[in-house]
Amino acid sequence: MISASLVKASLAGNLIMVEVQFKNTGDEIARNLTINRVTTMVLEGEGGLLLKDPTLPFQVGNIDKGKTANVTFVFQSARANAVWKFVMDEIGTVQDAVGWPYPVSAEQDVTAKP
Repeated sequence: MISASLVKASLAGNLIMVEVQFKNTGDEIARNLTINRVTTMVLEGEGGLLLKDPTLPFQVGNIDKGKTANVTFVFQSARANAVWKFVMDEIGTVQDAVGWPYPVSAEQDVTAKP
């Protein structure tokens, strides 16, 4: 099983950097964790966000039992400081030790400050 949590978020002009930590909370290795889709919903600010990095689908890779992997997502808004609070969802897949695929979905409330 994979859980995800917000590590940090920062705002620099019209770019928002969001670091998310994915943790294997299961009893065996999590193989081929892949993020296929990232969605956002703006809570405070104007306009929308465009994911600039990483390119999807993004292969996080294998995560051993009890271990973590961090991914930094970079979003762009239409203008500087236009968006500072939003909800972010990551949707993907992971395989168990024998290769069975499972869906992965996680959500974070993000507040980015300059």
